[in-house]
Amino acid sequence: MTDLLITRALPNPLGKDRFDNFAPNILLNQEWVEFVNRRDIPLRLTGVSVWHETFDGLERTGEQELAAFCDHVVLLAGWTLRLHTGRGTPYNEGTVHHSFLDRENYVWNNDAGDRVTLRDWKNEVIDSAWYAPYPPEGMILLRRDAA
Repeated sequence: MTDLLITRALPNPLGKDRFDNFAPNILLNQEWVEFVNRRDIPLRLTGVSVWHETFDGLERTGEQELAAFCDHVVLLAGWTLRLHTGRGTPYNEGTVHHSFLDRENYVWNNDAGDRVTLRDWKNEVIDSAWYAPYPPEGMILLRRDAA
C-alpha cells in the first residue's frame, strides 16, 4: 500500500474547451487530478513529482513531468491535494489543498486517454493510474481500487 495515492481526476471539464483558439484560465482550472495522503501523520512532498503521458496524435511518445514539489509542501494526514492545470494561488478548502500547474493549455489527453504517475526523488513510481480515451464530459473519474 502506498502512502500517496491518486484517487480522482477531472480530465474533461464540462463545456467548450477554447474560445478563439484560447483556453481561458477559469476553464483550465476545471481540469485537475487529486491524490491523498493515506498516512496518519503529515507527509512532506519533497522530491515528489507528477507526470503524464505525451502523444503525437494518438501515438504515445513518452512522459512529461508536470510538477515537482519542494521542501515546504506538506500534505496533512488524510488530506487531499487537487492539482489544477491553470494558474492560481494555492488555498485550502476543508481537507483539500488546491495547487496549480500554471499552464496555459490543457495537459490531460482526452483523445487517447492518459496516465497520471507520482514519482519519488529517485524517479521511482509511487503510484500510477490511467483513464481510457474520451472520458465523459464533466464527469469526475474515481479510482476503482482506491479503497
